[in-house]
Amino acid sequence: MARTPSGLMLALCMMFFTNLNPLFGQGLTCGAASNLPVNGTCITQGFSNFENGTGPEYTASCATSGTGYEDVWYTVTGTGNPITVTISNSNEAYALTAMTSCTGGELDCTQQTAGTTGSVTFASTTGTTYFIHIQRRSGNSNANQSGDICAVSVVPGSCSSDLVVNSSLYSNAGLTTCGAGDDFTSSDACGSSYMGGDDYVIEYTPTTSECLQFALSNTGTWVGIFLTDNCPDAVGTNCLASGTSSGGNPSMTYSVTAGTTYYITISTFPSPQCTAFDIDITACPPPPANDDCSGAIGLTVNPDQACGTTTSGTIQNATTSVQANSCGGTADDDVWYSFVATGTAHTIDLLNVTGSTTDLYHSVYGGTCGAIGAPLVCSDPNSSIVGGLTPGNTYYVRIFSWTSTTGQNTTFDVCVGTPPPPPANDDCSGAINVPVSSGSCSSVSGTVASSTPSPDANGCFGTADDDVWYSFVATTTDVQIDLQNVSGSTTDLYHSVYAGTCGAFGAELVCSDPNTSTVNSLTVGNTYFVRVYSYTSTTGQNTTFDICISEIGPCGSTSITEDYCPFAATLTQGVGSWSSSTYPYYTADLPGNINSVFCGSIENNSWYAFTALSTTEVFDITAVTNCVNDFGIQAQVYDVTYDVNGCCTNFTSMSNCFNPGTNSTGTVTATGLTIGNTYMLMFDGNAGDNCDFTISNWTATGIILPVELVDLKAVGMSGRNIVSWKTVTEHNSSHFNVMRSFDGIKFEHVGTVDAAGESSDLIHYQFADTDVKTGLVYYKLEQYDRDGQTYTSEIVSLKRSTEHGGILSARPNPTESTLFVEVKPSKLNDAPHIVLRDGRGMIVRERALIPGELNVVDMNLSELSAGVYFLLFTDSEGVTHSEKILKK
Repeated sequence: MARTPSGLMLALCMMFFTNLNPLFGQGLTCGAASNLPVNGTCITQGFSNFENGTGPEYTASCATSGTGYEDVWYTVTGTGNPITVTISNSNEAYALTAMTSCTGGELDCTQQTAGTTGSVTFASTTGTTYFIHIQRRSGNSNANQSGDICAVSVVPGSCSSDLVVNSSLYSNAGLTTCGAGDDFTSSDACGSSYMGGDDYVIEYTPTTSECLQFALSNTGTWVGIFLTDNCPDAVGTNCLASGTSSGGNPSMTYSVTAGTTYYITISTFPSPQCTAFDIDITACPPPPANDDCSGAIGLTVNPDQACGTTTSGTIQNATTSVQANSCGGTADDDVWYSFVATGTAHTIDLLNVTGSTTDLYHSVYGGTCGAIGAPLVCSDPNSSIVGGLTPGNTYYVRIFSWTSTTGQNTTFDVCVGTPPPPPANDDCSGAINVPVSSGSCSSVSGTVASSTPSPDANGCFGTADDDVWYSFVATTTDVQIDLQNVSGSTTDLYHSVYAGTCGAFGAELVCSDPNTSTVNSLTVGNTYFVRVYSYTSTTGQNTTFDICISEIGPCGSTSITEDYCPFAATLTQGVGSWSSSTYPYYTADLPGNINSVFCGSIENNSWYAFTALSTTEVFDITAVTNCVNDFGIQAQVYDVTYDVNGCCTNFTSMSNCFNPGTNSTGTVTATGLTIGNTYMLMFDGNAGDNCDFTISNWTATGIILPVELVDLKAVGMSGRNIVSWKTVTEHNSSHFNVMRSFDGIKFEHVGTVDAAGESSDLIHYQFADTDVKTGLVYYKLEQYDRDGQTYTSEIVSLKRSTEHGGILSARPNPTESTLFVEVKPSKLNDAPHIVLRDGRGMIVRERALIPGELNVVDMNLSELSAGVYFLLFTDSEGVTHSEKILKK
């Protein structure tokens, strides 16, 4: 075996270790120091060193423990501003030194243990070279060191402190921002337009750690106060707290840390450009009495849902409770209330919510404060219903702001209501009769609200704890049951059908989670029962619906439309055209021998009858558009025979089979016709394609239309965005999904509104989006048919702003006489005013407002009739703010 000479081996080893130097940190000697980039933020790079036998080249003055081993050297170039060099993630103890030369001139020095982050900071001159020395101070002579290093130089802010305060509590009067310099803008920390005037800066270092309130008084209008951890315009400065007020005298609260320097800035939203002010820094007020569960305030349970008795409350100065929060939001400012249940279900309403945030959250618990248990209700909406209660037991309501931003001062009124008694058809014995329809459906409206479990066993799925009952007398052997217009707290309903008598039912004839079911082999004249309930086991549902029971005719249909051969639309020759579609609200109607005589498969056909005026009739297909798959349509004319019930039974082709396989136009030509006889034209989507098509030189009557949606709008209201739309016609429609986007590209589902199903009348829909944010928001609708097909609407947009005013409060609500309204129009409002409208939309009160000021308006309502009224104010961007007012 050949051996490598020892001299060559030594040379190779030296080459190996020499080449490793760039990997493990250039600059193992000061003369070979590599340059460390200086950035505006800490952008780390790794460094490493190994024991190279050279020993320490320099030992810093702060290196007082451990043993000095090898060095790593860097240089940095001065920026004219302070430079901070930081080491993190070091696996060994180290000394870090900033120097003016390789041999001394220490500017700053720190020694840290392994894993501890250390920094040195020094003033720098532009272009001057400084030396950074790292020395390992632990391990042994064979140990290696690695870690991360960065250098940061931040241009300081424009802070030229007008006042220095070195105490926690402080008061001063007769101060002014005038002449202090207009140094900051809304693009600086806190991002507020109230930082647009002259800026007065207080450099503030408290001596104790505590919650403090910073309050201004005797100011002008449009004043703001801000607390930051550096100059507001310095890079990386954090806004810690702020308070602004168009009426002046703003305040803020924050829990400070002793010895930390903060910057308090007082400024204005010009005009005015400056303001006089007094400042008081005091200890935060104590938390409210019901800050903890043990201090819960008792609530009066109202006998109805009118909220005749409410209890006022606030989360201001509230602190975090010891009880865990398994609901949403951040319960760092929760307050507590309790009530004694008088029934099995109660409603919770938060009313007149106003303050720094209006997004409140509430939850309801049983048990005791020390053993609170899981929440019975978690609710972001300000209204909820809690069921499954035991009359006489005490329950707890926890209220807090959703946001994790501290210092909220929101006020509210809380009301506990009692829902109405169970509906009349709560039990089988009170079943409401539903007429069996032939043709158009005669529906009966219903609800599961306040219903209770029936004694009848449930052999189907779901939890029948809120079931209601209906009955029908069979007029034919086969019927179809439809639950329509389903809306409310849940839209997942279940229904079952029984024969027999209440209390003595056998097995269910039908169990149906879908809202449509078919019941066969009924005995004409017998009575049957339908049980409807929500699938969920969560109590307190308030779902409403319409129930429709229809005969299934001898031809297998429940509706008289051109979806079925016996009920074809009628075509008439003449000037004009007609249009229809192969959309999936048409189903596969396959009577007689149609499958064998048609040239393709049938998925969504429709029928059109015409009377021959000549032996040859031509149908010009002049447009085929909006095809989903570009397979196009197919069509053919037939001579049809019927049975004694009028059902189509036999088909004879009288034309070419139009089936191009693409979304092409063309002609269907029927020949050999007998003048005066009636023939049938059938259209179908090729391979089930969904297309629109138009036929020229014919007109049509009796064609069903898809959901025809018009007038989609998005309107900003107080605390919500209202999305509204109308439909002119609906067929087979299931529901609308409301989709929202903040960039116009990525949409999210924010709500569902159930559709009418079948309608030829104008129907109005709306949805309230309570997750309101400033800026542009986009909405669109996804309309779903019962068979799962979807259609997407156009996109509409809405722009909201925080600087354009709104209704701040309207109290008392409910009221018997005088209503006091606080409203703040923007300075941009042109001739602002506020109106009160009754339920018919008529203006019953109106007041002019002063732009740019807090207006307190009193309205005497004593002469108005009892009922619901709406307080309306339109801000400078056209957003309407609305509050519902209850007049007793």
